[in-house]
Parts: sequence; C-alpha cells; structure tokens
Amino acid sequence: MKKIYIISGERSGDMHASNLVLSLKGLDAKIQFRGMGGSYSKEAGVELALDYQDVALMGFIEVIFGFRKVLKYLRWIKKDVISYRPDALVLVDFGGFNMKVASYAKKLGFLFITIFRQKYGHGIKIEPMPSRKVQTRSILFYPLNLLFSKNLR
Repeated sequence: MKKIYIISGERSGDMHASNLVLSLKGLDAKIQFRGMGGSYSKEAGVELALDYQDVALMGFIEVIFGFRKVLKYLRWIKKDVISYRPDALVLVDFGGFNMKVASYAKKLGFLFITIFRQKYGHGIKIEPMPSRKVQTRSILFYPLNLLFSKNLR
C-alpha cells in the first residue's frame, strides 16, 4: 500500500492539496494520506497529524513571539514523517516551512514533490523548489506508478 505525507499550511494550499488527494484516490483508492492541512484535506481523506491553524501566525507581534511555536511544530512534523515512513512527501505552498521540510526530506532520501503558486497569484504552477540545494520532482509530469518508482530517487 502506498503512503503519501502531504503538507499545506494555509487555506488555498489546503484546497489544492485536497484536489490532488481526490485525484490520486481516483487513480488508486488504496493510497493512504497523512499530514498537515485543514478541513479540505481532512474531508478528502487525509489523516491530519496537525491542523495548519495550530501553526498559523497573524500579526507582527504574534509572528515575533510565535517563532518558537513554528519551530516546535516543524520538529514534530519531521518526527511524524519518520514514523509514518511515506513513499512520497507532497509539499503545497507554505514556502518557508516546506523548504525546511524539503531539505530534511532530501537528507533522509525521501522522494518529495513541491507545489507552489505562481508569483502574484496568477494561477497555480508546479515548479521545482526555488533553491539549488534541493532537487524535486513535479507530480504533473509523472504518472502515479512512476511517482512511487525507486528510479526517481
């Protein structure tokens, strides 16, 4: 059985993540999903390890004093990824957080896919991580059976 760990950190990313989950379940109903998201992901069938609203910070003061909270949840997600042992990680938007998860996933040898919005909100574009240190694979260019192929690692 294939397992995917999916992370989205805000509402629009959660909507895109849930659409992806529903599409993949349409191709293979046995795929299991776990990760961080919101109500859309949960309704699509993702077992939420963490609700993104627990991590969200709003306002200047909250961001300054809430940094430790984000780091705490980042450590927690990293541990959860290791214990879940997914076949792939899907990182949707939530750039700063997911960049750290991607770097961690690369060190551990996990296959991961990033989905980031195009600049200025002009639709959705799947692209590699904006970093030379991290290599990614785009889910749009690989059929589901190739997504889990060891040849992509």
